[in-house]
Formats: sequence, structure tokens, C-alpha cells
Amino acid sequence: MSTGYRSESSGVYISGYTPIKNSRGKIIALLVIDFSAATEFDALFDLKITGYYIIISVLLFSIIAASATSRFLLKPLENMQRAAVRIGQRDFSVRVESMSSDELADLAFAMNLMAQELGEYSTHMEKRIAARTQEISGILESLEQGLLTVDIQGIIQAEYSRATLAIFGLADIAHRKFSSLFEDEKTAAAVEKYLDLFFHGNAISDQMLERANPLREITYLNYRGEKRHLRFAFRTIASSGETAPQKLLVSIIDDTAEFSLREKINLAEADKRSEFDVLITLMQIPPVILENFIAQQKDILQRGKEIIGKFDAAEPAQFMDYAKRVHALKGNALQLGFTELGEILHNLETHLQTKTDGGAFDSRYLRHEVSRCINASEATMLDRDKLIARIRALVGNTASDDPAVKIRQLTAFWTNQLERKAAVSETPVTISIDFAEGSDGIVHELHNVLVQMVRNTFAHGVEAPATRIAAGKRAELQIRIATRETDRGYELIYQEDGKGFPQGVGENETELRGLIQNGLTAAAGSVTLEAGRGLGMEYIAARIAELGAKALISCSRGVTTVRIVIPG
Repeated sequence: MSTGYRSESSGVYISGYTPIKNSRGKIIALLVIDFSAATEFDALFDLKITGYYIIISVLLFSIIAASATSRFLLKPLENMQRAAVRIGQRDFSVRVESMSSDELADLAFAMNLMAQELGEYSTHMEKRIAARTQEISGILESLEQGLLTVDIQGIIQAEYSRATLAIFGLADIAHRKFSSLFEDEKTAAAVEKYLDLFFHGNAISDQMLERANPLREITYLNYRGEKRHLRFAFRTIASSGETAPQKLLVSIIDDTAEFSLREKINLAEADKRSEFDVLITLMQIPPVILENFIAQQKDILQRGKEIIGKFDAAEPAQFMDYAKRVHALKGNALQLGFTELGEILHNLETHLQTKTDGGAFDSRYLRHEVSRCINASEATMLDRDKLIARIRALVGNTASDDPAVKIRQLTAFWTNQLERKAAVSETPVTISIDFAEGSDGIVHELHNVLVQMVRNTFAHGVEAPATRIAAGKRAELQIRIATRETDRGYELIYQEDGKGFPQGVGENETELRGLIQNGLTAAAGSVTLEAGRGLGMEYIAARIAELGAKALISCSRGVTTVRIVIPG
């Protein structure tokens, strides 16, 4: 038997040959089988294609099966993953559902049990924290002293006592810089440095930190404008395992009430001492001066009430005239030791100046302030009048009819006034008082004029001793007050060798009114009791005009002379 391929014009064929033998084993025929090779190739190709289909089908089936299996297996895992994320976000109500009974079901059960136990534990802890927070809040609410915590950045934390808010005058202080509570830049900077020392100054002892405390005892003006006297103490707060402090506990003790009580006691004692000093001082004042002062007060009150009654209709000249008289009374009150009255009159003078300046102002508010000052001055005047009445009851009538005694009393009074002014301003001064006999009436008439000239000297004319020596003057300020009788009446002479007038005054005498018209004084604002507003010279000129007198000013060799001529 043999096989093989053979080619013919009609195609390729596969042939098979086998002999046919008889019973004797002799080949009697040859069996030949032919079939076309294309048929075999087609069959093989069909078989190959079928194999491909089978392989693709198996692959597709495997993919589908794998996908179905993965979805079946991974969906519970995805549910568990999402549940784990929600548990991490503190949502302990999440539960994982499982329909199987395999290991995944056991895992889902374990996760559900964990979520339930964590929820119960969280609820329990929240209740405990809430209870503890409420307890701490109750403690902080009941604390009468300020208490707050500050972190390493200097930021105030949410834990603070209610008293802290009252101390600082704020509705809330959390999440703001501790140093920002202090408006003074130097204090705020010192607090910043001190906190830095607390958190980073490891080598500094507690004693040194306590000494470096810039808030150990301070006077504090809070955000409501209340003045408080406070003491601050700082203590570190460090959690377990931490070597460096992370927070500071700041305790604040408000000593305002105690300080106020102590201050009231001191003021009461000082008031008694002050009243005694005033009694001694007033006993040395000639009765005529006190009587004139009381009359001057009554005049101011009467004119003030008239001004209030026609406040909007009054002429500017009326306010200016009243301001001059208030200024004169203020100088007299300060000279006689009535400081409280002087301060009230100073405020009244400020409000009157607002009116006379003619600028924009609230008329109703200004009228209220003027009225308030007048009422306050009246109450103070009544108190002082009672004091003066007590003096008169104690010492009786000390006035003497002897002209020489009157002159000695006036000389002693003005010498005492000048010495007191010199002591307050720490100015060395040489005083000369020379009142002519019989001129006491003129001195009393010009009392307020003299007060204004003396105040002007010590407010504007004082020079340092070195400056005076360099200008060829004596180191001590020279002041001379004198009166003399002339054929036309009396003259009062006031001399001083201070700075003098800045302009327009020479050796030739010039009338004061002319100097004022040429700009001798200006209505400049004043923030002190002694320095004037340009009203002092205006008052002197007005008062001299009332008396029908004349004021002449000259300056020679550094000595300024004011000569007031009063006709007889």
C-alpha cells in the first residue's frame, strides 16, 4: 500500500495503491483510489475555522463567567469599603448587607458589629464630654476672676471664664491674638516677647519669668472705656509626653473694686487734708478779696443763666464777653486754691470758645454742655461759700481799719501768691511788692487784672536760668508790683524780666488796646489750666476800659513794664 500526490492538468490528486492477490498469493489486480486534494484542503480549512470559533467562544464564555464571578464576589467588598469610609467619617449608623453564608458574610457581620459598638462608645463618650464640658463651663461661669488659655501662636482659645469678657469689655475674645487686647503698642510688643519667652525660653527660671511679666500689675482701659486695675499670672499647660508647653493658662485678677475703695479712702483723707489746707490758706486772704470773689461768682452764674435762656438768639459779642469773665473767674479760683471750680470753668470756657469760633457744631449738645458746666460750678461755689462762712465763724472779722495793716495784708497776700506760683513751676524768683499807703482800694479794683498778668508771666514768660544768664539777666526771674499816688490819681506798675511780649513793644509806651488790635494775642486753643486762649489780655483791656483807666506797656533792657493809670 502506498500513497502520494500526483498532479494533472485538472488539479492535484491524492492516490492510493494496493495489490490484490489470489489464494496462491499471486497478484492478480491493482486497486487504485484517487480523490482530489482540494477537497481535503477545504475540509482542513473548515476544521481550522471551526477550531477558531470554538476557542473564541471559550474565551468569551470565560470572560463572561469571570465578570459575573467578579461582580458576585467584589460587590460585597465594595459595599464593605464604602461602609469603612463612612465609619471613618463617624457615621456609625451604616450597615453592610450580605445574602450569602460564606466568609464574606462573616466579614460583613464583623463590620456591622464594629460599627454598632463604635456608635455606642462614641455616644457614651459624647455624653461624658458634654457633661464634663458643662461642668467646666459651669465652673468658668461661676469664676469671679478672668481665666483664658493661649496657644503657642498667641491665639486665645475657646475656653475662658465669663468674668474675662466683663474685664475686657468684649462679647467674645476667642480666636484673636492675646496681644491685640492691649491698644498701647509698647505693651502689646512686650506681651508678644513675654509669650515667646514662655514657649521657647527653656533656660529661663520661673522666678525670672515672673519678674519679666509686663502685666503683673497694670491699669487697663477696656473696650467699653472702663478703667480697671488688673493683675495677670501665666502658667504653662503641657500634655503628657510633651516636653515643651503648647498652651498657657492666663489668670486675671480684677482689683478695680479694691483699688477704688482704697482710692476713695485716700481721697477722703486727702479731702480732709485739702479742706484743712484751704482753711489755713483762706484765713490768710484779706476778707475784701473773698467778698469780691463771691460777688464775681454770683455775676458769672447770673450771666450764665441768661445766656442759656437765649442761647440760640444771643449775639456772638455776648458769648465773647461771658467767656472773658469766665476766664477771669477761673484764674481767681485757681489762685485762691479752688482747683475743682477752676477745672469746671476751664471746660465751660472750651465750650464757649466753640460757640464764639463760629464753626460747625451741634447747638443742642453745646447748650446742654454749657448748662451742665454752669450747674456744676454753682454746686461747687455753694460748697466753697459754706467753707468760707465756716472760716468767718471761726476767725471772726479780721478786717482792720488801719491803712497800714491793710497794705501789709495785701503785701503778704501777693507775696504768698507769687511764691506759690514759683514753687509750682520750679522757677527761682525775686519778688518785690511796694504798695503805697491808701492804695488798697485800687489794688482790689485791679485784683483780677493782676491775677491775669501773674498767670501770663508764669505760663509764657519763664526762661531757664542758663538762658537768662546768657541774655545778661539774673538767674532768678524778677517780678515787681507797686502802686503810687500821682497828681491825677493812682498808678499800678507790674514789671517782670521774663520773655516779654513777642512783638510790637519797645522802649516807648504803647497802649494795650492798640497792641491787641495789632495781633498781640491770638485765640489759640488751650489744653492746660494755666495757659490762656488769648482771653487774658482781652479781659485786662476790657476791665481797664470799665474802670476808665489806661494800660501802657513798654520794654527796656529786657524788663517789661505794664503801667495802669487810674484817674482819681
